[in-house]
Amino acid sequence: MVLGASHLSAAALLVKSRTDPQRLLTPLRQAAKSGDPRVTADTRLLANEYEAKLRGPRLASTIAALVAGLVLTLACLGIFGVVSYGVALRTKEIGIRVALGAQQSALIRAIVRQVLTPVGAGAVIGLLLAIPAGIALHREPFYLESADPLAFALGLGAFALAGGIAALWPAVRVLRRNPVDALRQP
Repeated sequence: MVLGASHLSAAALLVKSRTDPQRLLTPLRQAAKSGDPRVTADTRLLANEYEAKLRGPRLASTIAALVAGLVLTLACLGIFGVVSYGVALRTKEIGIRVALGAQQSALIRAIVRQVLTPVGAGAVIGLLLAIPAGIALHREPFYLESADPLAFALGLGAFALAGGIAALWPAVRVLRRNPVDALRQP
């Protein structure tokens, strides 16, 4: 029994190649047309099809990564601003301690410890809120990890670095100046 055109509307042939698949496209088209002139040969590479299917999710993940980077930068700038302002307000206190003979290394350790305590508490609270949020977002179609330890560690490290630099910057600036100038600060 010979199948007529009414019984067969489409057929697919999947070919696996050990060599460059581009070289097989033209011979496959010619072989398909040589058997029946009514055959329309459409050849595509699965790699191209796969790339086309992933184009949308890749664009979405790139946009999400850019937005996350922007949010992380803004959060670090916020931490930096608040912490450096708080340390700058203590300029007179630092000047008094230096004038009374306090060790600079002990002052820096005390300032950094006082600053990083609330930053650390905020990081812990953020981490405790981020894990359930990650679990909730895991159901979204963007294939997010529910609790990516590398992303959490990088985010917490960035916040700690921003807080540490923000604490050290004004403190070191005050310690390099004459304590009398620090006391004259309004």
